[in-house]
Amino acid sequence: MKKFALAVATAATLVAVPATAQSAFVMIIGEAPRPAVVETDTPPSRETLIEGAVARACPAPFIRDLKRRNLHAECEAQARAEAEAVLAAREGSAATTVAMR
Repeated sequence: MKKFALAVATAATLVAVPATAQSAFVMIIGEAPRPAVVETDTPPSRETLIEGAVARACPAPFIRDLKRRNLHAECEAQARAEAEAVLAAREGSAATTVAMR
């Protein structure tokens, strides 16, 4: 009899919990907060730009994949050199624009 009463109580709890969870009401006034957005006035540093470009260009391989680890190191070196060249060209054109004004 005790087992039957325990089973009935457990079943009643399982049925009652979702019913109470559905009755919650949430009201959001204004825009929802966006934690991923960071408002800064300063532009990212050169090193941050390069690291971001390398991370997007060369995803890290699985730790046990030794062949791809070597290729990943080469990819990082090549991507870093290309990113530095692009940033140097961009900074050079920006300096030329400022000098012309």
